[in-house]
Amino acid sequence: MQPPDLSFLYALQALDVGRSVDVFPLPDLTVRQFWHAHRHNDAGHRSFSGLVAKTLRQDGGWPRTR
Repeated sequence: MQPPDLSFLYALQALDVGRSVDVFPLPDLTVRQFWHAHRHNDAGHRSFSGLVAKTLRQDGGWPRTR
């Protein structure tokens, strides 16, 4: 299950207090990670890189980890 868009959550909050909020789609965001070559196999960097990739992966095919 994918979390709801932030705009949707803000709209729900606005309904609770009687205000209106415009809800609009957000543009795609490309995230790229770069590590220095000597850190490529560092366990901490690999773990963090994998966590970021897992968090940002939406369709199961990107981003790819090495």
